[in-house]
Formats: sequence, structure tokens, C-alpha cells
Amino acid sequence: MALVCGCSSEQSPELIFEDVTVVSETPYDVHVGETQKIELATIGCTDFTVKNDKLLVTTSNKEGLVDVYNWPEMEFKGSFIQIGNGPLEVYNQLFTNDFSYYTQDDDLHVNFYDGYTSAIDWNVDESVRNQKISMVKSKINLPVEDGGVISYSYLGDNDCLYRHISDDATSQIRVLSLAGGESSNEYIDHLNSVSIPKIKDSFLFNIMSTYTRVNKERNLVVEVPLFMNHINIYGIRGKSFAKSIRIGEKVESVKKLFNEGATSMQLVFYDARAYDDFFGVVYKDKYDLKALPVIYFFNWDGYPLCSVKMDRNINFFDIDFVHEKLLVFDSTTESLFACDFRLPNN
Repeated sequence: MALVCGCSSEQSPELIFEDVTVVSETPYDVHVGETQKIELATIGCTDFTVKNDKLLVTTSNKEGLVDVYNWPEMEFKGSFIQIGNGPLEVYNQLFTNDFSYYTQDDDLHVNFYDGYTSAIDWNVDESVRNQKISMVKSKINLPVEDGGVISYSYLGDNDCLYRHISDDATSQIRVLSLAGGESSNEYIDHLNSVSIPKIKDSFLFNIMSTYTRVNKERNLVVEVPLFMNHINIYGIRGKSFAKSIRIGEKVESVKKLFNEGATSMQLVFYDARAYDDFFGVVYKDKYDLKALPVIYFFNWDGYPLCSVKMDRNINFFDIDFVHEKLLVFDSTTESLFACDFRLPNN
């Protein structure tokens, strides 16, 4: 299929950059083939991630927030991480798509925010081997009150990107923490300048909420607003790059949604995942009640690669590159499916 995209320049104090690419179609439409249901022993599943030879599933079980399986054998390997006030316990429920992953000495590690004031480093493979949680506080301390961090991304070493609510509760403030010192750039400053009037209806504050994913090797961040139909990509740590991608012709904005009120706040993006050479998002047209989700893939320059039209409702996805599988999850039915998948020209 022919690519239809256009570029424009927009100057606005909105949650979008000046350089905007409008995407109506993608170079390739990929239709899902035969799917296989993956049986989960976990009850109360909320989302999942497949990394290396492990499948991680988050749950609503306060005594074991993350279930670990061997993948693709689906052999259950244990439940880990608890809610509580004790050492190395967390404040609230976790989601695997908010974790930052890396491999060290062949072991899978997860770095995440504990909901209080600290980042946690969890060695998943060592926990499975010993059937005992192997988790330590990282050297990253977040100088905000308990629960004040609303987004956290690990950038390696002692670096991270996190977000907290402004003192007057009208904006979301991004902080680039490099070796313990706070940093920023023009792209972060622009996004931080977006605000809403101070009102009693705190739910409207979520208009500015985004999924934040990072590619620490490329020094790029992708932010995907939950309730608007565009995506922002920007550079950090000296990387000069800022671009927005709008899916479709309709223009959504913080101001427009705020004026329309809470009834206009319907989810547009349900998930975002970052990979070495590209990232993907789960999109659903909120103006078409019969529309099924579509997974869009873009390279890190913001160029559309392909779209995957789903034949069922899904919330989350991930890719198993070793076995060339696309995994999708419907949190309403707690159903996980897999199908053959290979990104075109990848």
C-alpha cells in the first residue's frame, strides 16, 4: 500500500512539537494470521512482556505482583514482589510495560520505580534459580515525596528520566537525572510548559498523561499521549531531534479536551513498546465505535513502517524476535494470543 504522510510546522503551547508528520496509511498493512491461545496459570493478569527466555505477567495479587514463566514452554517459575511498607516492597500494582529491561552476565534485570522514592533493580533469572527474590535498591534516588513520581524510565548507570506533578498541580514536569544531577533541554522544557487551569476535577489532569518509552542507545524518548492521536519523539543527552506523528487528520489538543470535559477523554493509545530499531503503539479510533485496534510501527526517525490490523480487541502487545511471534493480550478476558510475525523488510 502506498504511504500517505505529510509534514507541517505548528507553533503551539501544546503537547506536540513544531515538526509534525501526518500519517493516514503505512507502507504495509499486515493482517494477523492464525492465532494460538497461550494458557496462563495466572489469575488477575493485567499485562505482560516477553524478554529473552522469560514471559513476565503482572497480576492484581498483592502477595506476588509478577508471575514468571519460561518462554515458550510456559513453565511457571514463581511469583515475585509484594505490596507493602517493608524493605524492597512496593507501594502499588506494577505493569511490565513500565519496566526497563537489560541483560547483565546473561541474567535478565528489571529496573523500576517502587512507588515511594527509590528505583529498584530486580535480577529475574537469579530469583528464579534461587526461588527467592533477588532485588536491591539502585543508586538512583528520586527527590520527590512518596508516590510523587508518575513516570520513570531507566537510562543505564545512574541516569533516568522521570516525571512528577508541579507544585500547583497544573502540569507534569519531566526531569532528566544524569549521574544524580538534574538536567533538561529545549524539548523537555517545551513539554513541561504545557498546563491546564487549576480546577477541582482532578481527573482532567490526566489529559496530559503519556506512555514514556526510551531507547537509551539512541538517546531518544517516545511519549504517547493516552487521549490524543499523536506521538512525540525527542532527543536527550545531547541528541538533537524532535518530531511529532499524528495518526489521521483530526487534531486533538490539551486545550480542546479540557474544554470538552471528562466525557471527551476516551483512550486512543493503549500501549507503547520500544525496541532497538523501532517502536510500536496500540491505537484505536475513538470516533469509530466498531473499530478494532491497530498496532502501528515506526522507526526512530518517526517514519511509519507498517500497521497490524487486529481481528479482536487487545490492550497490550510484545514481540518475540527469536521465534518470530507477535503476542497480544486482552485484559478484559485475560487472554494471551500468539501468531507468526515478521516486520516487513526487517
